[in-house]
Amino acid sequence: LAEYLASLPCVSFSTKQRQGHTPLHKAAWGGHLSLLRHLRDVHGLLDDCTDDAGNYAADLADMASTERHRRCAKFLREECSGARARSCAILGIAVTAGTEEVRRAYLKRAREVHPDRWNGGSASDRGGEEKNDTGRKATTGANREVHDFDTVRRAYEHLTLEDGVGKQRNPAHSIHLMLELNSTQSGGAVDGITLENSSFQDNDLFKARLVAVLLEYGSKGLELCNLRKKWCQVWPDEPFPDVPSDGGRKKGSLARYIEKIAGDTVEIIPPEKPTGSARAVPRKATREEVEKRARRTD
Repeated sequence: LAEYLASLPCVSFSTKQRQGHTPLHKAAWGGHLSLLRHLRDVHGLLDDCTDDAGNYAADLADMASTERHRRCAKFLREECSGARARSCAILGIAVTAGTEEVRRAYLKRAREVHPDRWNGGSASDRGGEEKNDTGRKATTGANREVHDFDTVRRAYEHLTLEDGVGKQRNPAHSIHLMLELNSTQSGGAVDGITLENSSFQDNDLFKARLVAVLLEYGSKGLELCNLRKKWCQVWPDEPFPDVPSDGGRKKGSLARYIEKIAGDTVEIIPPEKPTGSARAVPRKATREEVEKRARRTD
């Protein structure tokens, strides 16, 4: 099917679809490992961009939370990440390169850019390489990017010691970051937060996780009737709290529970129609603020 679609003049595998999804996102959500490999090997797709909710393809595979999807997430982070592709590019090898090919490429590049090469000898003796004012960078052809020895070494270590693993994770799915964000926006302290020794209670954890779920939908919010289902996707190991009945309708009880526990961080928007569902939206938190804080902590 993928080969047939690629043959059509109106189809582009590099174009984002509805909700910002790429073909990798679609294949990951479906748990199709062979399709993910095809998209990488044939169409050069990498898991290096997020959808409109801030999710990488690996995040969507995580949400499905089956053994098949876990294999997809592992492949995307270890063999299909932008980080792996960049490390391979520094060594001049394909993203599919094996361990021995990585080693050979590293030894070759290390000899070309090692600082010891700059101790004497002319540029012509070094095969056309030129020394810059740091004495550490070299080129090995008109089309090859310039890299210093430390960059080459880090690329090799990333591919070998770290297995080339990328860091494709929606920062909103980090409970530590969301606790810090909620604490900051409510005027609390944020330094040194850990789940083991912090003073955060169950309510704080619930609010942080709830905001992360709602950020999947941006400013339009999420209908309460879909809240539990989406919660289980984002936090598969954390069950949604039991909502005590207050004698009213089930949906009304959930809305009042959220207003009571998380009213300072989440707003409940009444339904526009009598048969509609109320929506929950974050009061202050935005995906932009989450991404900004994530960059500061990297």
